[in-house]
Amino acid sequence: MQDLKLIILSLLIFILVIISSLSSASETSFLSINTAKLEDYFKDKHQFVKKKILKLHKKFSGTLSTILLINNIVNIAASATMSAIVSSLSLNNNWEIIISTAIMTPIIVLIGEIIPKIIARKFPITFLKNTWWIIYFFYYLFWPITFLISKISKENPITNTESELKYIIDIAGKEGVLEKEESLLTKRALDFDSIKVHKHYTRLRKTTSIKYESTLEEIRNIFYDTGFSRLPVEKNKKFIGIILLKDIFYLKNEEDFEIDKFIVKVPNISSNTLLKNALYKLKENQSHFAFITKNNEDKTIIGIITIEDIIEELVGEIYDEHDFRDENEIYIINANKIIVHYSTKIDKINKILEVDIPLEEETIGKYLETLTTKKMNLKFKHKENNLYYKVIENKKNKEIKFEVLLEN
Repeated sequence: MQDLKLIILSLLIFILVIISSLSSASETSFLSINTAKLEDYFKDKHQFVKKKILKLHKKFSGTLSTILLINNIVNIAASATMSAIVSSLSLNNNWEIIISTAIMTPIIVLIGEIIPKIIARKFPITFLKNTWWIIYFFYYLFWPITFLISKISKENPITNTESELKYIIDIAGKEGVLEKEESLLTKRALDFDSIKVHKHYTRLRKTTSIKYESTLEEIRNIFYDTGFSRLPVEKNKKFIGIILLKDIFYLKNEEDFEIDKFIVKVPNISSNTLLKNALYKLKENQSHFAFITKNNEDKTIIGIITIEDIIEELVGEIYDEHDFRDENEIYIINANKIIVHYSTKIDKINKILEVDIPLEEETIGKYLETLTTKKMNLKFKHKENNLYYKVIENKKNKEIKFEVLLEN
């Protein structure tokens, strides 16, 4: 009879430890998953299981309370059962406590906590797919308690904040889950709704325009000299629209040309407008070009912006066949941003950005080498006064290219 009692109590301890390990693994599994991981794993299969796991995950306060209740109850019960087994050996009371504690502590810590949590951390969704029903059963068994806790503790429906998402993207890029270009594009897309037009438009003094009184031949020459496909038209010191090269390219006679027929109206956009709203307005007006005004009240035109300027904020600089015909050329992105080579002369940069970089060194590359000992690889970034330098290209047998940004 005594032997049967020991067998039953030993079996009970085994069952309680198994339940403890399952609850510990469930806790780690629920902490290791999110809605996106579940959707990606299940996709179009096991929809019933996915629905149940999602329900438990969304009501995490109640689920966690259930798991902790189970864990504490079974651990206490297992310790009490072990004490009952040891007491049947008729030992001294002090020895009974020491022996039962010495036996149960490593069992609960290793088998009931550490090992199941390590396994669940590695295979969280696989574990939950096979054991969700156990937590689901206990969730409703302890419903009066979990319901009260869930009311006290409000659930947070937000999976990740924007800053957390950027951090995740950075890690994914470093671990090779995302390519560098994919990581950069994603972060730029997240920042896109907070960037204003005034950082990306081209100032009027850096643009070329067509006078309203110009002849067809004069206009063609301007297009030929600039290499642009669209140019703004100025009449009485006011901009009234643009002319497209394609519209006048095949005209043969001056008699066929009346400038008013070829002027295309384009929208005005405030310099304080967000880039995303500027893009919407260009799409709405079916235009690739807009005039920039000081603000919504002051309609004075101060510059221009194109869809290419806006897209470049997402995908980086877009070069065409005319860009960088020689290694000393400067490519102007907008009024505050240019692309230069290592050997670009500092005085040229000063002239374009209207800044005063010291002329002790002749080229921008040598100047930067005097400022910092950082390696000029693709991670190179350096700020000096109100100028921000960044390496954007460093290929073998080619000159290093820098992006130079003037911060207002």
